[in-house]
Amino acid sequence: MFLNNTPYLKLEKRDPRLKSIHLITGEERYSNLFSSNVYLIGDESITLIDAGDGCETNRIAPALQKLHLNIENVVNVVLTHSHDDHWGGLAELLQIIPVTVMVYHEDVAYYQDEIRRLQALHPYRIVGLKEGDIVDAEGHRLTVVHTPGHDDGSICLYDETCKILFSGDSVFASGTTGSARSGNIDDMKKSLKRLATMDVDILLPGHGDIAFENANEAIQLALERLTWSDRAPNNTPYWMRHYTIRRDRNV
Repeated sequence: MFLNNTPYLKLEKRDPRLKSIHLITGEERYSNLFSSNVYLIGDESITLIDAGDGCETNRIAPALQKLHLNIENVVNVVLTHSHDDHWGGLAELLQIIPVTVMVYHEDVAYYQDEIRRLQALHPYRIVGLKEGDIVDAEGHRLTVVHTPGHDDGSICLYDETCKILFSGDSVFASGTTGSARSGNIDDMKKSLKRLATMDVDILLPGHGDIAFENANEAIQLALERLTWSDRAPNNTPYWMRHYTIRRDRNV
């Protein structure tokens, strides 16, 4: 599904398995730098998957209004990894409401330091997630899958019942993956091999389009492309999303 120029979507209109899941689409800010997609799960008790970077068209508060959702119902924010295009939007959110921020457990200290600098007006807590932990979102039971590679602390969230994978930057619907800028390609291969064994029909990635069916094909293609990279000069596959970036950003 092509998402450009569609800032807010109620995804259950496309597939009933996506009940109560909404999307705030990411925005291209530079030639190859994107604010992440933000997924909202629930109506009465809202869990966010990532928070974007807070850019104007990716802001959470006005998006909730457009979707006729109450910002005070946001209780949890799950961050798929530590790159600021996925969590910068917390700055605005923490000026409005208290939230629980859920991150990979080895990254808790990093987020404590970074979020402290946001000077939040409301209390918050940071919870560390481990492999196999369950995030109970409204209508969806999400299993934490540690998928290092793009970032050492990258996680995906898997709804086994609905065959939905929130994949962060570990894999995209185009059959590509994020660069290994703060992780490594060997870990990425292992993570993709693992994801390729899972029964995934719907892929909700951190950037770009959504795969509403046959998502395993996108995962398998990303794995095959990464395997091809073994033959590329300097092991730098040209097709990786976010491979060439501004030096002052950590994407």
